[in-house]
Amino acid sequence: MCVSCTHFRPNAHPREDRPHHCAFVDAPLGARHLRLECHEHEAAAAPQAAAQFLRFSRP
Repeated sequence: MCVSCTHFRPNAHPREDRPHHCAFVDAPLGARHLRLECHEHEAAAAPQAAAQFLRFSRP
């Protein structure tokens, strides 16, 4: 779910063990922190979600 969320910032901290960022909680996220269910999830617009997925899949 994180990858499709408007708050998700993929690879915002690329040289760290928690490379992604959640703008909602203002915290870095590692792969183990990504959620399948999140009450704060807000679906990103399709172009934003697609761009985030591309950035997420290419570290």
